[in-house]
Amino acid sequence: VCPEQQECVCPEQTECVCPECPEKIPKKETREILSFPNEDLISAFGFLLGNKKRRNPILAMHILQKLAEKGSIEASLLLGLLNENENGDFNITEDYYMRLYNEGYSYAIHRLGNCYLFINYTKAFECFTKGSELKYSNSVNNLGFCYSNGYYVEQNQTKAFELYKESSDMCNLIGLNNVCSRYEYGIG
Repeated sequence: VCPEQQECVCPEQTECVCPECPEKIPKKETREILSFPNEDLISAFGFLLGNKKRRNPILAMHILQKLAEKGSIEASLLLGLLNENENGDFNITEDYYMRLYNEGYSYAIHRLGNCYLFINYTKAFECFTKGSELKYSNSVNNLGFCYSNGYYVEQNQTKAFELYKESSDMCNLIGLNNVCSRYEYGIG
């Protein structure tokens, strides 16, 4: 999407529709997206992270969106992460993560919980609970955080400690740190 005119930049075009936009789409990239999904994912990474000559974030986002529309888990996750960290558009981030939430992908469920954490405690708690059921250690730790601080549930330091301990037993370093600090302050 061209930031100036909000029009779709399709691979069939040779350059962005906005004359002020410095991004150009190389002619060699006009082949059908999804001919080779893994190759397209790698190309998107190259356009996002490549050197100045090869970097083209508009085309990278276009490729990722096409891959996500076709059901690519990796593309949906990347788009969620990019929107979460770059755009800050919560609705777009939520949409990509919800696609993966419904499929039971623990990392996306956890990220969605993090997005909700200080916006909607109920939804954050639900995400961390589901992530915990899937044995995702960061979700177990964050569920402990919810109990420790009384987010959505009644504050319960004993339950928080149990969850931190469970998280640390899964080799989660943040959970281990939380267990250690509980012992240090006499809470555990």
